[in-house]
Amino acid sequence: ARKFDYEYTNEKGKKVTGTVAMKDLVDPEDDSFGAKIARAALELYGKKRGEDVYMINDEGESFKMKLDCSKLVYYAINKYCPSFARYILGKGARYQMINTGEKLNSENIVWHKTEDESMPDENQLLPGDLLYWVNSVGKVVHTAIYLESGLMAEVWDNTRIVELREFTDYGDGSGPTLVQVNRLPEME
Repeated sequence: ARKFDYEYTNEKGKKVTGTVAMKDLVDPEDDSFGAKIARAALELYGKKRGEDVYMINDEGESFKMKLDCSKLVYYAINKYCPSFARYILGKGARYQMINTGEKLNSENIVWHKTEDESMPDENQLLPGDLLYWVNSVGKVVHTAIYLESGLMAEVWDNTRIVELREFTDYGDGSGPTLVQVNRLPEME
């Protein structure tokens, strides 16, 4: 079984690396659209930021994009629903948050940051949920895909590869703040 490394904070507050099997990231019995998206994101594990990623569009034509956080999301959704990726999703994190949330259907927004609730309960998240962060002036600057077990797949500016990391908020002042979680409806 394929194994993935990830970084997490242990009980002493130290950053350490762990290893997890694919079956523990996304339930192999889960055939939901979200689980498919999560598994597709894992196909790019270890690829470098800026590397060309090849895809097939809804007309069967091959095309490529330079890998970053929003293209990871685009790749994963395009694999199973290229027409949605092409016409609705958008290629930047800001557009993806709006287009998969309030513009498509506000019911797709499963969590939005409020003063009372600074982080979503991990139990309300499902594989394939799309996570969005904003900077200090409210600009959407990052997106990632939730897996399971508190982990997400992402390509962050300073990581430079597709990696797994603990699902967290950088709300400690060290970086962006998690602001919204969108869940896509089931698609064919």
